[in-house]
Amino acid sequence: MRRKQILLLLLVVLAFLLPGCNPEKKGRPFAQLKVTERMQLDFATQFSVDYYEGGYKLLSLADGSCFLVVPEGAILPEGADQVAVPIYQPVQNIYLAATSAMCLFDSLNRLDAIKPDYCPDNLVSDNYICHMAVIRKTLLEETGLRSGFDGSQDHDLFLRLTEKTTRIEHIPKVLYSWREVFSSKSHTDLYTCLENGCRAAAEHEKRMGRTAAAVPVNKEIRLWYDIPRDATVEALIHGESEAECEGCLGELIFRTDWPGLTGSLITAGEEERIPLINEAARTSRADYLLILDAGVTEMNRYFIREMLMYARREDAAGVTGVLTDRRGHITHGGFALGMEGAAQCINEGLYRTAGGWHDMMNKVHNVSAVSLGCMLVRRENWMALDEGFAGGLAAADLGMRQRKAGRWFVFTPHATAVLERRGILLSGKARNAEDVR
Repeated sequence: MRRKQILLLLLVVLAFLLPGCNPEKKGRPFAQLKVTERMQLDFATQFSVDYYEGGYKLLSLADGSCFLVVPEGAILPEGADQVAVPIYQPVQNIYLAATSAMCLFDSLNRLDAIKPDYCPDNLVSDNYICHMAVIRKTLLEETGLRSGFDGSQDHDLFLRLTEKTTRIEHIPKVLYSWREVFSSKSHTDLYTCLENGCRAAAEHEKRMGRTAAAVPVNKEIRLWYDIPRDATVEALIHGESEAECEGCLGELIFRTDWPGLTGSLITAGEEERIPLINEAARTSRADYLLILDAGVTEMNRYFIREMLMYARREDAAGVTGVLTDRRGHITHGGFALGMEGAAQCINEGLYRTAGGWHDMMNKVHNVSAVSLGCMLVRRENWMALDEGFAGGLAAADLGMRQRKAGRWFVFTPHATAVLERRGILLSGKARNAEDVR
């Protein structure tokens, strides 16, 4: 069956090949595989896709880069890794710099990993719904486009629509191609577009009962909420030793200088911490709880404040910042549930400022769950952890229960700290079959 795709621009970065496939095993020589079909492209000049027998697909970019998609369960053909980078299906992590590359990822059968349905913080940070949408006529008539928001009229419209309904569905199929027009407002006057987008976001927050300033930062919308400085935060710091916990608390107090900060130290092995964290949370009288692994270090100055801005919302299940190793590669930025096994770190290994798909790791956005390595939550929104799970899986389970309660987990890139890979972050850790089931 012929595939007809229209594309003007392709800028792709592919990363994180599927773990678990054995690249040492080699199948028949790649040179002997026959091409059965080539993707028909009417306008694209920057890539091509060749379909090979056995379900293999060769993606060739204009810069000479090549990627071979290996079907799930198949063996890498002999010599293929000499001409192309292998990508093993199912593809789990996709990073790209142009949404116009949707048709290429359709060939990977992973359009479901590209764009979410309704995520309130994603939408405030940026118009991820983009240009094409089907809207119920009565809703559109009630809301309508407003003048005075040149370059961001659609963003303003979607924000106001979500004040009436949050039933937004994303169809994971290629429905159209977006032709970039360099005479558009976003190209000729980007600052005005961002300025109007910020005004739309600030007005939306005000209508939702939240006062926030909105400013453009690196082509994105950055909110800054007013929060009371008398808010009390109790850090529940858990680790293997008392000395490690004391060191983490001391650094947290020194670096962040939050006036209402107190701390409790929880010393236990990773498998025994969950009941102790539950007890400490139950007996706390602070306004907010900061669950923090004792290995966390090098917090930035506004580490607590940045997370507090979102944790204070009634619909916030918890907030995390971005955790990296000492080389600046992400070790935790929230969990994605239902990827491989029960949960998986989002963009693990990506350089902190690289951004990933749609530059999301540089924007405030929603995630399925956050780890016990770093979580700030209103005490009244806290749910006890299920003591039948350990470490990262307890946090994943909490994420599902909080979503059922109608709350959202939030990731902010503006709270930063260092925490090396470890089991509590599900850092490449094999999933327990019983827990996954």
